[in-house]
Amino acid sequence: MIRQILFLLFLCCFISAHSQIKSQIGVYKAYFFKEGQDLSKPLESLDYSMIKKGKEVEIISVDTSDVYHSIVRYKGKNGIIHNSVLSDRRILIPLFTNLREEYLDDIANGILKEGMNESEVGFIIGIQPKIQQKGENIVRWYYPNLIDKAPDFLFYKGKLCSAEMYRKVVFRYYTTFNFSLKSVELNGEKKSVSKNNNNEYEDEYIKINWEILQSSLSFNILNKTNRSLKILWNNMSFTDVSNNSRRVVSGETRVIHANLEIPSSVISKGSSLSDIAVPYPRKSFIVNYYNCPQELEDMGKPEIGKEIRILFPIEYDGNVKEYIFTFHVNEITLSRKSSL
Repeated sequence: MIRQILFLLFLCCFISAHSQIKSQIGVYKAYFFKEGQDLSKPLESLDYSMIKKGKEVEIISVDTSDVYHSIVRYKGKNGIIHNSVLSDRRILIPLFTNLREEYLDDIANGILKEGMNESEVGFIIGIQPKIQQKGENIVRWYYPNLIDKAPDFLFYKGKLCSAEMYRKVVFRYYTTFNFSLKSVELNGEKKSVSKNNNNEYEDEYIKINWEILQSSLSFNILNKTNRSLKILWNNMSFTDVSNNSRRVVSGETRVIHANLEIPSSVISKGSSLSDIAVPYPRKSFIVNYYNCPQELEDMGKPEIGKEIRILFPIEYDGNVKEYIFTFHVNEITLSRKSSL
C-alpha cells in the first residue's frame, strides 16, 4: 500500500514537472549552446551545435543570466538558444519575474512602450545589444552589426525613454529652449521693454519682431521713418551663452561666402524686411538636450536665465544706430514625437 502511494506521488510529480515543458517551433536556424558558458564571449570560443529551421524544441526555462536566451531540450539534450528564433515567445512570459503586469499585453504583441525596463525591452527585441553607459543614469542600447535595421534605445534610471527602429523614431523627446527678449540698448542707452513683449520692440525708428530658432535669429523689421534705413551686416555680431562673440551673416548668404563682405540691406521708408541673422560658424545656441521629462526635472533646468545677445546696427540719415538685443531662456519644453 505504501509503495502504491509513493508510486502515485512520484507519477504526479513527474506529470506536473513535464506539464511545465512546452514545445515550440524554431522559425530560424538556431545556435544550440552548451549550458554553463559565458555567452557574451566571441562565438568562436563557445561550444555549440546547430538546430535547423522548423525543428521543435522543448522550453524548460529562461536563462536567468539575461533576457535573451532560453534553456531548451533538443534530441534529449539540454542547451541554450536565443529567444528570437522562437515562433511564439508568449509562452516564456510566465517564466520571467521582472516583467510587470501592466506591460504583459504589450510584450506579448511586441509593442514598445515608454517606461518599460530593460528586461521588458530585451524580451521584445530578442537580440543582445551593445550597452553604453552615458552618465550615471543613462544607458544606451545599440546594435553596430545591424546596419539597415539597427535599433537604438535609451533608458533613464532604468526606464525606456527613447526608441528607434528601422531608422524610424518609435518615440522620443525633443528639447526646445525658449528665449524671450530681456533688454534693448540703443547706442549704450537702455530702452524700456515690456514684460509681455512677445519678442517685439518698437521705437521712433523701427518696429522689429524676433523669433529665436535653434541656431539663428529670424526677424521682421519695419522702417517707421520717412527715409531709407540700412542694415549693416558687416558690423553685426552675436554673443553666445559662453560670452563668445561671432560674426553674423544674412540667411541668404552661402557658406562659401560667409567670410566675405556682405552688402547692406536697404529698407525704404514705410516698408518692412524679413531675414534671418545667422551667427557663423553656425551651431546650436545651447547644445544640451534632455531625454525625458524626468531627467529635465531631476536636473533642475540649469539653462533657465542663460543669455544671448545680438549687436544689430542700422544706418539712418548717415548716422549709425547700434541696437543690442539681449534674450534669455525663460522656458524649456520637451515635445514627444511618436510613430505609434
